[in-house]
Formats: sequence, C-alpha cells, structure tokens
Amino acid sequence: MQKRFKRILTTILLIVLLVIATASTYATTNLTNETKMIQAQAQILINSVDEESLLKDASENKIDYSVPRSIRENILFSSEFSPFDGVKYDAVQLRTSSTVQKVGEIVAKSGDVSNLYVAVVVATDVKVDDQYSSNYGVKAWATVYWIDNFGANNELYAAGADWDPMGNTVGNRQVRYGTTDIFWATWINGPTTKYPTSNSAYYQDSSYSGLTLRCQTKIDVINVGTVTCNVGSRAVTK
Repeated sequence: MQKRFKRILTTILLIVLLVIATASTYATTNLTNETKMIQAQAQILINSVDEESLLKDASENKIDYSVPRSIRENILFSSEFSPFDGVKYDAVQLRTSSTVQKVGEIVAKSGDVSNLYVAVVVATDVKVDDQYSSNYGVKAWATVYWIDNFGANNELYAAGADWDPMGNTVGNRQVRYGTTDIFWATWINGPTTKYPTSNSAYYQDSSYSGLTLRCQTKIDVINVGTVTCNVGSRAVTK
C-alpha cells in the first residue's frame, strides 16, 4: 500500500513538473516571438529613414514637433576636441548641433503602442566668414535609435556613427554604446565598443535598456587630436 502511494505521488509530481516545464517553454517562446515581432517592426521603420536627410537635419538643428517636448528637452548631446601633445587646445573649434525625430510607432501583441525615436548629434569645424577656422577639422556624427517605453525600460535598438574627414588623414575610429547614469558620469551597462574601419558604421543591438541610452563616437585626426561626439536619450515618464 505504501509503495503504491509513493508511485501515485511520484506520478503526480512528474505531471506537475511537466505542466510547469510546458508553461515555462510556452512563456519563453511567446516572449521570443514578441521580441522578434517588435524588432521586425523597428527595422522596417529604420529602413524607411533617409539617412542623408537625417544627418543634414542634425547639421541644421531641425526640430520635429511630433516629438513631445518632454523628450526633446531630455536629449543629451556634446562634442569635444582633445589635442595631442604639442597641439593648441583651440586648433579645432567645434560647432555642435543635433536633431531628435520620431521614426514611427511599434505595436505590441497586447495592443500597447511605443514610439521609435532617433537622436543625432553632429560636430563640425566652426566657420568664420564662410571659411572653416582650421584646416584640421572633420565632421563627426553619433546616432542612437531607441524604443521609448516611458520609463526605465526604454530600449536601445541601434547605434551608429558617420565621419567626413574633409581631406584630413584620420584613424582610430571608435563607437561605444550602452546605458549610463543621467549625468553621463558612469556607464551602468556596457559599453559595447566597436572599432569600424570605414567612415560609416551601424550596429543593431537591442540588449540594452535603461534610463539613459548613449552612443559615443571618436575619431583621431592624425597628428592633431581626437574629436568625440556623444548623444543620449534620458528617460521621461508619462
């Protein structure tokens, strides 16, 4: 009798474990399918972006008024020139401009709608009387695409960089992206660091989510210094 009871109990436990495992597998599969669906929508939207126009809009500080003010005012951007030894700190004087634009809407299976945004910063040599102030400047862009979920779960979708050497010899290109604190003092998750060999780079990576999603680009003007660009989206709430 006791052995029979044990067999019954063992059978019940096996059935329970099987049900739990099946439910877990279904939930994981469902989540994977949801993620793939969201990524597919995001990529279709990004494929519709005119990259050349986007970079030009950043150069002209174009404002997209379909982006809520709360988001426009929480885009962080900066640029910096770091001279090499023996080069004056003002050998390259940078002008910084940017744009943030709504790319489109993403609809989850639940019917919830999130917006896909892109923010771009560009640094270029300052012009005086329509002439560049130095012969060493480059144009440098940093781009970040993210899905805005109104809070700490904002998702980075892609990061990118573009450079125009403007006749200068350049090297040591670098792209870093991930999440940081809201003051950019510390990387929280990441960064992922890439070393592209061409003057245009794009990385689709949806493994980061958080309050502030950041992309940083760097390029060396040989024997002159390094031009760095930063762009980031700081999370806001409804």
